[in-house]
Amino acid sequence: MVTQAQRKEWVAMGLKAPLHLSFAEIGHTGTKFAIVKEGYKVEYVRSLCAEISESEYRAELDVNGGADVIHDGSGRYYIIGEAALSHIIGDVPIGQNRYTRNFYSPIFAYTLANMYQDNMPKVMNVYVTYPFGDRPYVETLQNLLVGEWRFQHKGKWHETEIINVIAKPESIGGIAHRGLNPLGQEIKDDFWNQKGMDAGVYVDLGGG
Repeated sequence: MVTQAQRKEWVAMGLKAPLHLSFAEIGHTGTKFAIVKEGYKVEYVRSLCAEISESEYRAELDVNGGADVIHDGSGRYYIIGEAALSHIIGDVPIGQNRYTRNFYSPIFAYTLANMYQDNMPKVMNVYVTYPFGDRPYVETLQNLLVGEWRFQHKGKWHETEIINVIAKPESIGGIAHRGLNPLGQEIKDDFWNQKGMDAGVYVDLGGG
């Protein structure tokens, strides 16, 4: 959790962020995220995702409390991380095939559920950086993220709404940058501090 003192320090440096700011990297090999309530302790899981049946999902709930699985709220179930290996048929998705409701969406839901275990923000903005070669898929990514989210993890339902998504290539989209529109102009209504926002999530796609 970002403290008031840290917030004041960032503002003095010209940076702004909401009190609930979290960070995640969904890389080609692994996914890393900071657990907000544990002082930004970083956790790591493999960037693997496979769809499973409802019976397999319920078995995971019984065996380990559902730590590795996500129910997306629309009748589809996924297993995340190392545990997904035995369920993957064929190659692990790459490139455009990762920008789908069957890959990035469940991994992102899993990441949010772990970052905000007991205090899921009601509304949030998401700032994404991505490999330059994935630029053709940015609109697909924004469509995946924006909107209402409802999912179950460890038997607990979570709900949030993503209002805005800004996506930039990694080379120009570092966290220190202020939000820019597609023309490169600074957004006047500060992206991280828009009225009504409960949280901001910074996500780096690709990489390790």
